[in-house]
Amino acid sequence: MRIIIDGDACPKGVRTICEETAVSYKIPLLMVADTSHDLEGDDDCEVIRVDQGRDASDYKIAGMAEPQDIIITHDYGLAALVLEKVTAVLSPSGFVYSTANIDELLYQRFLNQKQRQAGHAAKIKKRTPEDDAVFKRMLMTFVAPVKLIQE
Repeated sequence: MRIIIDGDACPKGVRTICEETAVSYKIPLLMVADTSHDLEGDDDCEVIRVDQGRDASDYKIAGMAEPQDIIITHDYGLAALVLEKVTAVLSPSGFVYSTANIDELLYQRFLNQKQRQAGHAAKIKKRTPEDDAVFKRMLMTFVAPVKLIQE
């Protein structure tokens, strides 16, 4: 099992939660981002750099994803690519992507893109400590049972 983070838009609190979980459960943690992002790896998190380009990080993650992995991403397109390959795909808000909801999410993304092209910008809600708590709880629902089975 590995936790793989789409680092192109990952909130700092989510990375911290993933690092703490990875250390506690002895799980490799990888963050994939293109070279335009100033991210540094450390002993707890390996940063994998890819060239700049539309969806370059997404394709790298999709190519390296394995069945036991947990993927963390905001990107519905990446979620759709890896959904049936991995244990779980979570958003940084703790939302679990599934085959039951991905088509609707992709359609909503399309509609939102049309709205932006028409000049209507949506306001992004500021992240709260409650968001971090929900994310951590959802991450643990996938990490804890798998680690018990592996032991």
